[in-house]
Amino acid sequence: MSRPRPPLWRRAISIMAWYWREFFGENAYDKYLARHHLAHANARAAGLAHEPLTRREFYRQLSESTPPRGCC
Repeated sequence: MSRPRPPLWRRAISIMAWYWREFFGENAYDKYLARHHLAHANARAAGLAHEPLTRREFYRQLSESTPPRGCC
């Protein structure tokens, strides 16, 4: 038995929210966690993996490493 599809307006809002998060980088930490989890899977199994950065540490590191953009 399949579930009924959500209304069109709900799908539209979901799509707009996804684009918003992509455009403004709000999902950067989520992507980092997924990448970290995949990259350190073998090390984690051997007990050698390090913990991922916290959200605060991640964004601090990101803001310090990104060169300012602009005309000057």
